[in-house]
Amino acid sequence: MDKKTQFQIQTSQSKLIKYKDTLTNLQVSRNDIESTASQSNPDRSKIIELKSRQVNLELKQQLFKKDINLNVNNISNANKELLVLDKIKDDKIVEEDNILEDELIRIEEDIIKAKNSHKSSIDTAYIDIIDICQNIELIKTELEIQNDIILQVQLESHYSRKQILDDLHNKKQEKLNNQQHINNFKESEYNFLIQIQSLEKTNTNIIEFKKMIIDLEYNLYHDPLILSNYYIEFNLDTQLNINDKITQLDIILNDNKNRIQFIDKKFNKQKQNNTIRLKNILDTYNKIDRFKLIGYKTQIKIEKEKKNVLENILSDL
Repeated sequence: MDKKTQFQIQTSQSKLIKYKDTLTNLQVSRNDIESTASQSNPDRSKIIELKSRQVNLELKQQLFKKDINLNVNNISNANKELLVLDKIKDDKIVEEDNILEDELIRIEEDIIKAKNSHKSSIDTAYIDIIDICQNIELIKTELEIQNDIILQVQLESHYSRKQILDDLHNKKQEKLNNQQHINNFKESEYNFLIQIQSLEKTNTNIIEFKKMIIDLEYNLYHDPLILSNYYIEFNLDTQLNINDKITQLDIILNDNKNRIQFIDKKFNKQKQNNTIRLKNILDTYNKIDRFKLIGYKTQIKIEKEKKNVLENILSDL
């Protein structure tokens, strides 16, 4: 209970008791005076004096009654104020509980967002590992092919009568291998472009989805089917408020932008490496007169150089 209110109640109650006692004493005195006046001999001046005292006492009595009523009202108001203070205190406690509960919910949502962001980073890293593993397997396959070519050239060196046919066959095989390298490089670049285009399309959908969510706040119409598909695509809870929806979509949008930058950087680096490797392969191939026979030693040297290039690529991966 508020100390000031408690003091006011105690003071008012004390005054009320005092005024009641005074009023009682005045009434007793009045009765005594009236009794004395009736018993004494009639005397006009005495009666006038007593009447005057009676009037004064009645005025005092009225004042005391007013004070009593005022203190009764003060006590009543103080009790009402006390009830209001108790309600304010209870409301304050409820308000603080709600604030703490909201803060707890916000912290839990931040934990979920951090976990989702961490999971997205892990997923991106996992995709990169898969790509690298696939490239490693591809280079290993090419190395096996190149070893077979070297072995074949070494065996064919023992068959001079088939030299021309073997040389022509090797040239054709070399051309096919070079073309296979080119195709592999192009396919790798195409896969990067597909990933980037897919992420950019997703970001475009996110921006459109955010626009639709904001439009709905202003009662602007959008196709419910398209909106429903977007909620499913981005696994977004329809019960969230608009700020939480926009925040979650922004997290996905930023993650995608980071992935696009990472993939684009990786794509440019690999494209540069592929350009250098392709130039080396074509330069090596074009140095040879396609209509001239090449000595087996020279051919084996060229094939081993190709093998070294593939081994360096494998080492980088």
